[in-house]
Amino acid sequence: MLGIILVYTALSFYEPFWRLTMRAPMQGKRFAWDYAGIGGQGATGGYPVVVLISAIGLVILALGWRKPGHRFFRWAVLAWACLLFLSSLAIVIAEPGLVLQGETLRLEIPFAWTVFPADLLYFAAVLIWFWRAGRERKEPRAAGPDKPAWTPRNTAFLVLALLLVPVEALLFNAGELHGPMDQAAVALTFAQYAAINLSLVPWRKKAA
Repeated sequence: MLGIILVYTALSFYEPFWRLTMRAPMQGKRFAWDYAGIGGQGATGGYPVVVLISAIGLVILALGWRKPGHRFFRWAVLAWACLLFLSSLAIVIAEPGLVLQGETLRLEIPFAWTVFPADLLYFAAVLIWFWRAGRERKEPRAAGPDKPAWTPRNTAFLVLALLLVPVEALLFNAGELHGPMDQAAVALTFAQYAAINLSLVPWRKKAA
């Protein structure tokens, strides 16, 4: 269950926060954006808020992948799941017919039938995991390693994520706004975020 929770947590921090963190400064003032009352052109306006939320997300994910028993992670992921659910509920109540539109990827997503049910299931899963994790903390456990080892595979995924930065910058500025090049660049930001998460996974070292 924890793995599913972490994947959804990563997705919820990717869109729109990580996507905007990478895209906004690369396209500059020709790219105007707005999300939940926070907006700007390029890396202006509310951009520092977006970066801060992305950083918080990475901290939560790093602890979740590598130290899921950490108290901060347990409470942080519960708070995030609660925030997502309550904000989704408020949106459904206020605008039941809301359709999310992604200009670059040409997407139209009915909020009440996609995002809201997903956030609800995520919240329920986090509640169940939080309760189980709390019970397990009270039970004696065998001593284990405090910190999972960092392996060459972790390094490889992290290097891959860094190498995608100049490619994204090139594609974001190679064509028209919301055109095919933009679509490819957005896809790379998703691949990059996936690589970052894979770099945090506690991979086992190969036996000698």
